Amino acid sequence: MLMNNDLELKLKHITEAGAARKRILLIYPQLGPHALIPQAPLSLLSICPNLENAGFVPVIIDTRVEADYKEKIKKELPDSLFVGITSMTGLQIQYALQIATFIRRLDPKKVIVWGGIHATILPEQTLQDPRVDIVVAGEGEEVVVELADCLFSNGDLRTVKGIYFHDEHGSVVFTGQRPFLDMNKVKMPSWHLVDVTKYSEIGIQTARGCPFRCRFCFNYLYNGRKWRAKDADIVIEELRVLKKRYNVGHIVFYDDNFFSNLKRVKYLCEKIIENNLDIKWSTTCRADILARRVDAAFADLMKKAGIHILFVGSESGSQRILSDIINKQITIKDILGMARITHEYNLRVHTSFMAGLPGETEQERLMTFDLMDRIKEINPDIYITAICIYTPYPGNPLFDEIISERSFKPPQSLEEWAQLTFFNCRLPWLTSEDCSMLENLAFISRFVFWHREIKQRYIKFYHYPAYMFFRLDALLRWKFRFFAYAPEWKMFRRIVGYTEA
Repeated sequence: MLMNNDLELKLKHITEAGAARKRILLIYPQLGPHALIPQAPLSLLSICPNLENAGFVPVIIDTRVEADYKEKIKKELPDSLFVGITSMTGLQIQYALQIATFIRRLDPKKVIVWGGIHATILPEQTLQDPRVDIVVAGEGEEVVVELADCLFSNGDLRTVKGIYFHDEHGSVVFTGQRPFLDMNKVKMPSWHLVDVTKYSEIGIQTARGCPFRCRFCFNYLYNGRKWRAKDADIVIEELRVLKKRYNVGHIVFYDDNFFSNLKRVKYLCEKIIENNLDIKWSTTCRADILARRVDAAFADLMKKAGIHILFVGSESGSQRILSDIINKQITIKDILGMARITHEYNLRVHTSFMAGLPGETEQERLMTFDLMDRIKEINPDIYITAICIYTPYPGNPLFDEIISERSFKPPQSLEEWAQLTFFNCRLPWLTSEDCSMLENLAFISRFVFWHREIKQRYIKFYHYPAYMFFRLDALLRWKFRFFAYAPEWKMFRRIVGYTEA
């Protein structure tokens, strides 16, 4: 089979190691510099059932919850067929690269496979890094089994559709696009491979994809705007298993758009009630759905079924930004209506906004700040999580536009992509003063609107004086809309590790 010499030697090494090597090491890198109780690694858990059914032994190492992960990697690596690493665009790539470097030092012959959203959207660039041997593009449930079978039997990688690798001449080989999966054939994640008590959230996907066309979202390319759902009764069975086997009391539906089919949502609620599942559940929802489609009966049904939190992206206080720049397909009226409806029906909502979008004016930014205050007045219990700095993630029309029209130079390597976060601002249409102001604002807005979560999740008793200082400082700065010159917040960003030294 044709491939570059390094990969060929690694595959030869697999063959010489013996036919008993069916263990597969799957690694979930840290997300940021500070460890929190994280969400379960659903992206890895989802690909394990098919591997197990095919006779392989997947081993998950989640570096976020396992302090001794390096020792575990050392232990598992020698008997592993290959190593799989998942990561999202941004800071997680930095930790993924550190792990891949560590593995290279331990065993230079080990095949390292990268998957996940970033690798799918930029597979060829990902493959350029010497710490990547193979890229899995798209949904991994089926391709990972074919890849494992191929590596185990020393087969031809060209027969595995949905992967990228280098041939013997150093040229990139793409084996072809795989069709989207039938969600009814996607098996329940292998929860027995992790300790569920280590996670703040246990979630499932009842559907993938989103029919809307938001111009900044990875879904535009990743799922091709196609919404694919599991049969509701299959979802209920998964919930029943999680409740009975693991005593899970709170579920997050990690759907791209859970409310794409309201009839299905109502049926799921009815079945949760009918089966006495006694769970709380959270998921995403659009502002227009809440403002236009949720009435008293629907709200009551969701509450009886255990609705806990609805996550809503409000994004901007400028209708021009919502309509012309990001094509959110919602209105300011929808956002205000969402606040009224959720207050009237006592539905808990977390919502977020963005700033620094291409073409956004200072006046439009102030419109966003004013809208945040307005929805807080309408619904005092609403959680506004933050004002995030617009982050140019690839795989959507806005990303392509800012390259061609806004002089944006996208990162050219994994290491460069690792520096891209919604706390750091490197956007060519903004001045250095604008960038500094937005970086301050990203944290100040959290201390204004998200202070309860900060207090509950981060603050120890010895942090309290500093917390009170920054909380009061943030409130004053928000009142007077003064975020530009803020040396105390620059110091804060450095301390928490979200700025350059």
